[in-house]
Amino acid sequence: MKIGLMMPFNQVTVRPGAFAQKAEELGFESIWVPEHAVIPARDRRFMASEGVADAYELMGDLFVALGMAASVTKRMKLATGICVLSDRNPLLTAKEAATLDLFSDGRLLLGVGVGSLHDATAIMGIDTRRPWGRMADYVGAMRRLWTSDVSSYKGEFVSFENVLSYPKPRQPNGPPVLIGSVSASESLMR
Repeated sequence: MKIGLMMPFNQVTVRPGAFAQKAEELGFESIWVPEHAVIPARDRRFMASEGVADAYELMGDLFVALGMAASVTKRMKLATGICVLSDRNPLLTAKEAATLDLFSDGRLLLGVGVGSLHDATAIMGIDTRRPWGRMADYVGAMRRLWTSDVSSYKGEFVSFENVLSYPKPRQPNGPPVLIGSVSASESLMR
């Protein structure tokens, strides 16, 4: 059995490196780090208690946290759980993911989703319609950036022509992309 741990790191939690190092020593397979770039102050409906709310409201950047974990571990998988891909720039995210995968010797698992805070998506300046279509388009663009020396991509939500994006991930074709959702079937119907 493989067991992973999820931790939303912030200024009141243990540091990511120390947490990951101890988890690897104890034999855990992976560490999963979630994200929300911003959370509207009034939008706490999915939080079960004040403790959980604080953990999510204060969380730091997932790629920085996983980079810190990568620097002190050798075997542990490093996973985003989840990266709210539909709220991000796919070219920057492709570079962050490729860099982490390369420098961790191919240990990245890229968990992606669309999140449940549509108000936060709007605050980020992103159209809240069709988040699953946007995310799928972004994954296609990221795969192209990871696998082509000179990349071009034409999609509904992102397009670019003749760009260089380095470094390339250590894993062939890039890290595994896993979809995470609390209510994917409901969201897919929108």
